[in-house]
Amino acid sequence: MKKTRNNRDQDLIERTASIYHSIAHDSMDGFLILDMHGQFLDVNDVYCRMIGYSRGELLKMNLVDVEAAEKPQNVVKFMRHIKRLGKTRVFTQHRKKNGTIVEVEISVNYTNYLGGLVFATLRDITGIKKTENDQFRNRAESRKKMEGKLADSYRHSENQDQSRKVVEGQLADSYKHSKEEAESRKVIDGQLADSYRHSENQDQSRKIVEGQLADSYKYLGTINRKITLLLDIEKLPRSKSHRKETIDYILSLAMSIVNAPMGYLYSSKGRGTFSLLSYKGVEAGQEEKIKVITSRKVGLLKHLLREKSLISGDIKRYEAELLASDNKLEYFVTLPLSKGTALGGFIFLGFNKKHTVATQDLEFLDVFAMHASKALMEAGVLE
Repeated sequence: MKKTRNNRDQDLIERTASIYHSIAHDSMDGFLILDMHGQFLDVNDVYCRMIGYSRGELLKMNLVDVEAAEKPQNVVKFMRHIKRLGKTRVFTQHRKKNGTIVEVEISVNYTNYLGGLVFATLRDITGIKKTENDQFRNRAESRKKMEGKLADSYRHSENQDQSRKVVEGQLADSYKHSKEEAESRKVIDGQLADSYRHSENQDQSRKIVEGQLADSYKYLGTINRKITLLLDIEKLPRSKSHRKETIDYILSLAMSIVNAPMGYLYSSKGRGTFSLLSYKGVEAGQEEKIKVITSRKVGLLKHLLREKSLISGDIKRYEAELLASDNKLEYFVTLPLSKGTALGGFIFLGFNKKHTVATQDLEFLDVFAMHASKALMEAGVLE
């Protein structure tokens, strides 16, 4: 029995990791998941291209293997620091497979899930850092030129004081110097104008980066919300005395993931018969028609009993009109609730019009169903 539970927990970890990999796959930023020892658990393709390693290589590596700016002991301290803070943003350097250095800006979030995980989005800012360094060098060179010209001007004034006896020659030299000084000022003014333009370009670059970071934070927020949903299931009381509370709460969570206006939760009574345990969004009196349903009356149940996997689609195509609440529903998503290898029940989510649920949300619902099944079994619902 213990071995079966360990296998189930491992399956949950692998399925949960796969859903976050799917969520991050199309991101414009690098994305990675670490355990609290710094071991890579998952990375997306953007980070692989950024660092030059394949995904398979990175999953055998630790953060200290690519960190170029900090010593290994400092990386360990940083992981503990993230756990205390919950989230932070840092600038550092990662070493690519070919040995070159890439400047990165990292947004980090910690969650106390599956022993503690760190989620991070990374942006390559090597180009921005190079531009800033070039601008700094240009300004430094401009200052040196200006200081040199001022020094020449002071020396000229001293020589002028000492040479007052030769009035005509002195005046000629003074006029000549004034003309040269005016031309120098024009050059310096041009250099300052260029410097201001560089600063304006730099400000625009920062605004673009800040906008992209805002998108990254929003994206991380979506991931953290889904983690929170799974953690909420894990916090539910595991006892028969809280049976009704557990059933209603799980149905509400499932509906909130895809904003479904209507939902049912059924348990299996065997031989293709299912009994209604909870419902939401149904008009008074409508539930009487669907309290007990069978595979003979609802064609969808034949598919569900055979496949034991998530099904979504058109109500009429799957012969599920009985669940359509007087034809108000057109589209549905059904989540299987497993009882070991058997089908212990299901969650039915209905939509008022033709609707398409994002692939990422369907994949997350699949993981959600596994956690929900476990909670319902421990509460004595799926017996």
